[in-house]
Amino acid sequence: MSYAQLAQVMRVFLCHSSGDKVSVRSLYQRLREDGIEAWLDEEEILPGQDWEDEITQAVRAVDAVIVCLSRESVSKTGHVQKEIRFALDKADEQPYDP
Repeated sequence: MSYAQLAQVMRVFLCHSSGDKVSVRSLYQRLREDGIEAWLDEEEILPGQDWEDEITQAVRAVDAVIVCLSRESVSKTGHVQKEIRFALDKADEQPYDP
């Protein structure tokens, strides 16, 4: 892969509920096969790392956030809602470019 191609690699964060892990893992693999640098917690966070800090850094570093929703994820409270709010807050900080 040339430098120009490397510069164009899209980086995405996969926001999901733990109950949707199997489906999201499949999406992760398909994105990686297509040359997209996908970020998945179980692949990127090492034991002992502060998961909240790692996720915050990851959302700031990516080009896009893919929010994976299911009946289960929208009916429970937890970390997925926090990740979605953080991603939306980061989007609000971006300059408006019509």
